[in-house]
Formats: sequence, structure tokens, C-alpha cells
Amino acid sequence: MRLNGSTLGTSVMMLALGGGFVSARADQLLMEDGRVLKGTVSRSGSTYQLTNSNGMTTDYPKDEVNRWVDIAEVSPADALGMIRELNELAMPVLTAQEPDQFSFLTETSSFSSERSFDANSVGGFANGRLRLGRRRRNNLTIAAGIEANRFSSLDTQDADTVETVRRDKGIDNVFIDDWARYTALFAALEQDPRYRSLTDRRRNSDSLADYSRRPPEQFEDSADALRSALLCLHNCLSAAADTQERIRAIPVQAVNDEEDIQDLEIRLADARADLDRAPFSRRLERRVHNLEDRLRKRVSRVELDAQRNARVVERKINDFARKRQKAITQLEAVETLLNQDAQLTSAP
Repeated sequence: MRLNGSTLGTSVMMLALGGGFVSARADQLLMEDGRVLKGTVSRSGSTYQLTNSNGMTTDYPKDEVNRWVDIAEVSPADALGMIRELNELAMPVLTAQEPDQFSFLTETSSFSSERSFDANSVGGFANGRLRLGRRRRNNLTIAAGIEANRFSSLDTQDADTVETVRRDKGIDNVFIDDWARYTALFAALEQDPRYRSLTDRRRNSDSLADYSRRPPEQFEDSADALRSALLCLHNCLSAAADTQERIRAIPVQAVNDEEDIQDLEIRLADARADLDRAPFSRRLERRVHNLEDRLRKRVSRVELDAQRNARVVERKINDFARKRQKAITQLEAVETLLNQDAQLTSAP
């Protein structure tokens, strides 16, 4: 029997505890004449090679073999020890406290009511918020982001002066940093050599994954459950990486939005300066109005994008949470099933 370090340690532990050790199950060749031959089987072209427990190898032509029953060289007792080791690795990560998302999502999803454009307002945004219109001074500076202080203005008789608004980097930066630390736990688990060894999908890897695909016939039910649990755990780790990638994109998008808006601000300020020098130019007036309209729409788009991104992030987080819980439930259930299998095989 091929045993890696963890499997060997598990087997010795089972003996010490009096649980009994079940010898490795060999592959089987089911012959056309009804014989069942046991040993380690390999195939080369149209010939099967079977090596028995004494190390003697015999060749059998393909037309004499009805079926090759391919069984992993791991016993239920070995699998029980490995699932316990896997659970010891995974459970602290799966049950770790998730960062608080309430403040971030509340702030991010509140833009529509706080900064909505009022078509009936003379300046544009109602209640002292962004008001775009002809002006005589060149101090327009808007730095819009995904959250923070609202747009405000100082009204004068002949123009609206839009005050500088900068993005508050408090809530979302804390949120992003917390999630980066949190999902790092899942990334570390996925890269852990013990995790990789226990979930190695290669044939004859003496792993849980190998056992789940090639169990002894009487333990196929628990093997199916094990295969599903390992898949759930894999999906959970993938969801962690996917969620973190989406959250990490938040500040990148915000920077891009700010750059776009600042570019429009500069172009609008230049156009208004030109209009001040030629106040009766219809062409310059149209240019100013077009830039004002583009800036207003861009700011509105930033707000809508922020809301949409918040919803996407929320869905990712909730999907991640569901996958975590499913992995926890199935891993715990599989340990119970493999414990029952180990007891059956150790019974006299």
C-alpha cells in the first residue's frame, strides 16, 4: 500500500486506539469466466498486468477480462483520519468572523435619494447640491467618488459656485482592508501543502479525492458525499477569491471615475473662461451647455454605478456565505459517514 505521511500517521493512530487497521484493498479483474482476481492492475495496449500480494505479475489478454474494478488504495479508516485532518485545517477558516459590511453597503446604496438630480431646480441638483449653469468665475472643482460628502453650492445672483467635493476614503477603505485580511485566510488554506495533499485529484495519490472517486463498492454512498463535500469546499475557496477581486476593484473604479470627472471639470472651466471673454458667442454657449450636461450625466452615472457595484458586492458576499455554510455542513456530515464506515470495516 502506498501511504503518504498523513495517511501513515492516521493508520498508526487507529492501531494505537484499538480501532483496527484494515489492509489495503487491491484492484480487481472480473474475468469472462467468472473469476475475480485481486492485485495491483495496470494496462498496456490490449493486455492487463496484475501484480498479486506476493509481487508476482501475470498478463491477461483484454478479451479474457470482463471489467477492471479500479479501487483506491485507501481504507475507510485512512479516509476518516484524513477528513479529520482536513476539517482541522478548514473549519477555523470557514467559521472565522466575516467583516461587517453593513456600513459600507448602506453608504454606497444611499446615493439615489441624497444626490438625485432635480429637473425642476433652476441649477440642477436640488437642496443645495450640484447646480450647473452659466458662471463667471473659474473655480469649479468636482471630485466625485462612490461615497462621502454631498455636493453643495454657494448661490450668487449671476452664477452658481460649486464647492470642492472630495471622496471620503474612510468607510470603504476599512471595509476593503478587512476583507483582504479575511479572504487571505482562504487563500492560505488553498495553498497549504497539507490541504493540497488531502485533496489531490490524481489517481493513486492516496488522497481523499482519490478515495472519493474509487472507493470499495460497499462504501460508494459515503464516497459520493465526500466528493460533494470536497467540491463544496473548492467552490467556497473560489468564491472567496472572486469576492475579494470584486471588492478590490472598488477603489480602482472610483479613481477612474474621479479622473473622468476632473477632465470634464477642466474642459468646462476652460469653456466658461472662453465664454466670459466672448459672452455673446452662441457657439461657446452651446459648448458650455454641452459640457455641463455631460458633467451632470457623468456624475449621475457615477452614482448609479456605485449603487450597482454595491449590489454586486452584496450578492457576491451573500453567495460566498452560502457556500461557506454548505461546505461546513457537508464536511461535518462526511466525517460522521466515514466514521461509520471505519467502524464497519474494523468490526470482527
